[in-house]
Amino acid sequence: DACTLVAGSRSEVPEAAQLAVAARGYGAPLTLTGALVLRASRSIDKAALVGFSMGGMVARRFAQDYPARATALAILHSAHRRSEKAQSAILFRVAQAEDHGPAATVELALQRWYTEACQTSRPDLMDLTRQWVLANDPKVYPKLYRILAHGVDEIVAPEPPITCPTLVLTGDEDH
Repeated sequence: DACTLVAGSRSEVPEAAQLAVAARGYGAPLTLTGALVLRASRSIDKAALVGFSMGGMVARRFAQDYPARATALAILHSAHRRSEKAQSAILFRVAQAEDHGPAATVELALQRWYTEACQTSRPDLMDLTRQWVLANDPKVYPKLYRILAHGVDEIVAPEPPITCPTLVLTGDEDH
């Protein structure tokens, strides 16, 4: 998942920005990720940002750090505050990813991300999603997962506040 910058009909997915942050390991602030997104999008003066999951975290941080460049945000299924139980669960998944790579988390992820009916009726979608998760670099994947687990505190009470129009969308069973 990556933050997608959309300007007119163009879109860029700066995956290198997330990989650069992951290379620094946990502790790399989302601010750095936003700066790398900015660098990856030099040719775009202003943009509406769409972020899914961790990309939503990056998009929010970008909007805080570069408010003149963010014209709007769409945040889809991105982390916010978690209960202790939910935080414990994601920390467990981080440990699994660190010990065994993406394969350790993929099957439970499919159960979290898709309804049982969808899992049964769309095996092609399950296989495609499984391939996407398994295609992650096993050395980078746990580092990104750790940012997803711990980066929430940096963005839940934005300072400075986000000033552009923002749409936030998530499902009632998104956990």
